[in-house]
Amino acid sequence: MIPLNASLKEIYHLGSGFTTYFMFIKYASVLLLSIFVISGLFNIITNFHGDDCPAVEESETSDSFCRQGIILKFAISNKRNHFGLLNTTLILNLSSVVVIILFFHFLRYQFRKAETIVDAETVTPSDYTLELKGVDPSMSDEAIINWLQGFATAKNPVEVVKINRAYNIKVYVRLIKEKEALLKKKLKDDQNNVNTDQICARIQEIERSLDEIRKQKLEATHVVFAIFGHANGIERIFSINVYN
Repeated sequence: MIPLNASLKEIYHLGSGFTTYFMFIKYASVLLLSIFVISGLFNIITNFHGDDCPAVEESETSDSFCRQGIILKFAISNKRNHFGLLNTTLILNLSSVVVIILFFHFLRYQFRKAETIVDAETVTPSDYTLELKGVDPSMSDEAIINWLQGFATAKNPVEVVKINRAYNIKVYVRLIKEKEALLKKKLKDDQNNVNTDQICARIQEIERSLDEIRKQKLEATHVVFAIFGHANGIERIFSINVYN
C-alpha cells in the first residue's frame, strides 16, 4: 500500500499520467488559494461592508433592485455605487487572470519536466529494442553484437545489451493446440461414456512429438531483436539507414 503522504516517486512505475494528475491536484489548490488572496478576500470584505442594497423592509418602498440578505450581502451589487471599490475590484480581478495565465504556463513546464523525469526513472533496456530482419541464422550473438557496435561513433555510442532470436515454432504451437482440443474432446466423451482409445493414442503420439522437439535445437529464423543500453544506439542505426 502507498501512503497518502508518500512522495510522487512512489508512483513513477504507474506512468507519467498518474504523476501529473496528482501534481495538478496540488498545484490547483495553490492556484485557488492565490486567487482568493489576490482578489477573493478583498471582494468578500468590501461586498459585505457595502450598503447599496437596502434592508428588506426598506426595499419594499424604494426603487432598489436588490434586497440585503445573506446572499446579496456578499454580492458585488451591494457596492455598486462605490466606484472606487469597483475599480479596485476590476484591477484585482484582472491581476488574477494574469496570474492564472502565467500559472498555467508554469504548470505546463512542470508537467513536461515531470514526464521527462518519470520516463528516465522507469526506462529499461527493453525500451530500446530494435527488430532486425534478414539476419543469417548461422551468425552467433557475439558476431551480431560486434556488427552493430561497429557503427558507433564518439558522439553516438552503440551499446548492445542482449540479442534475442526468433525461432520457428509453428509445428510446436500446432501440436499444443491440437493436444488441448483433444483433451477437451476426451473430457466431453468421458462424460458421455464414449470410447476414447483413439483420442488417447493420438495424445500420446503428440506428447512424443513434443518431447522430440524439446530435445532438438530450435530452428532460428532470419529475425533478431537487439536490445540497446540507451536511445543513442537506435538513433545511430536509424541515421545510417536513412542517410546511407
